[in-house]
Amino acid sequence: MNRLIASKILAISVGLLCVLLAYEHNKSSTYEIGGKIYGTYWKLVSTNYISDSTKTAIIDELDRIDFIASNYKIQSELSLINASAANTKIKISEDLYTLLSLAEELNQISKGAYDVTLGSMVIQGGFGPDSSNDIYDSKAPS
Repeated sequence: MNRLIASKILAISVGLLCVLLAYEHNKSSTYEIGGKIYGTYWKLVSTNYISDSTKTAIIDELDRIDFIASNYKIQSELSLINASAANTKIKISEDLYTLLSLAEELNQISKGAYDVTLGSMVIQGGFGPDSSNDIYDSKAPS
């Protein structure tokens, strides 16, 4: 075999080996995104590549949910309800209405064991935001 053919075979073999190694390495790689929500942090880890548009969609949806139902954001719909006087009419989103309706249904199913109206007890137990600490973020998602 002449030298030219041998060098081409060697180059193709090395190239294929590099492609195979890169493929195997990327198969075992993990991709992560994360952020802040409900006064804590979240993280998504995947072995599949997470595109920028998927990252943006996930973060936007979590920010939307956080702004509706977070008791850690003073400007959230839920916080506005909690800060309002009893028997005050407040316009809420369909999403929050669905969440509160589900909470009421769970309260009935559990015969009162699940009760979302026990916020002050949750806070006193150390499981919710303490209004004396500066943990509220008044910024709405953009």
